[in-house]
Amino acid sequence: MTVIGGGVESPATRSHPEERPVTENHARTQLRRILATLSAGSVLHLLAELFAERADAARRGGDDLAAERCDNAEATLFVVGLGIDAACPR
Repeated sequence: MTVIGGGVESPATRSHPEERPVTENHARTQLRRILATLSAGSVLHLLAELFAERADAARRGGDDLAAERCDNAEATLFVVGLGIDAACPR
């Protein structure tokens, strides 16, 4: 099982039942590789896009509260990404 943050397994961490779960250490290694080619802000902008997709799915499912929360997360990640790239340019 993959434990993320508060000790809750995320079902999204397994793309295939036979695959081993991603550990936090493995995730850090992958992030270091990604940051070799993308800025931290770009990574956050990509994450923001994922929250936008979640917001759209929630909206289609009639869950306006979840859509609003995901929209807020998207906006926050986007702005923080801009700030990080401004403060720590590559």
